[in-house]
Amino acid sequence: MTDEARAWLAAHGVSAARSVRRLEAATTADLFAVDALVLRWYQGGTFLTEEPEALAREVAALTALADTPVPAPRLVAWSADPPAVLMTRLDGHHRLDVADPGLVMAVLDEIRNVERAPLARWAYRGYHEDLELPAPVWWRDRTAWDRAAVLSSEGPPRYEPVVIHRDFHPGNILWTDVGVSGVVDWGNACLGPAAFDLAHLRVNVATLVGQPACDAAYPGDPAWDIEAALGYVDPWSRDARDAWTGPWPHIPAPVARDRLEVFVARAVAAL
Repeated sequence: MTDEARAWLAAHGVSAARSVRRLEAATTADLFAVDALVLRWYQGGTFLTEEPEALAREVAALTALADTPVPAPRLVAWSADPPAVLMTRLDGHHRLDVADPGLVMAVLDEIRNVERAPLARWAYRGYHEDLELPAPVWWRDRTAWDRAAVLSSEGPPRYEPVVIHRDFHPGNILWTDVGVSGVVDWGNACLGPAAFDLAHLRVNVATLVGQPACDAAYPGDPAWDIEAALGYVDPWSRDARDAWTGPWPHIPAPVARDRLEVFVARAVAAL
């Protein structure tokens, strides 16, 4: 932890003299556990250049979640300069498998019932929208890819906007022995389709454990599956798509790619 971060904590009444450790996480900023708190420290990173609203979205989301049953961190302090968010630390561990689908779906229901007003500034938009989407070099069934791109270009299904997490996947869900203990990483929250959170969960679970287990645990909507999949495969450039190995380091790239192809092909066939 830098001296500036320690000084920021001290200015907000938190001593960083002890019990400080960096948290290992695939995140957009440095995370530090400070006793029962977590500091997200954006200083020195590039994420806010690419996503300048991320900090404001997270603060708005945690504010909206404060008096709800959603098991999310509680906001303690924040600042825009330096960019930082201090929140409570939740107990639990990740489960990168099909855990208890009923409990996960119950949390999704709680999220979509959160008051919308604090997040009214931000609306869902697919990361792949308005981008050229030639198939990655490793994609075998080009017909399925091209059909998915055409279906997506026609626009997503109509929906009633609700609060969504926007990056809801097993890596952002914490578990204890009694069930789901937390949902973390709210920097992408916005108003959008509840079906997208489920679809994003589905494409991650399909990559982790395969399509049959995913479908058995989390039946979904093929139109939103396509939306989630096209944003999942690094749509920002052809080079990024060609190099895509999946977001889960313990899943070999050939397995992740094959499972994603199956996911898209089944969605296209269903439509």
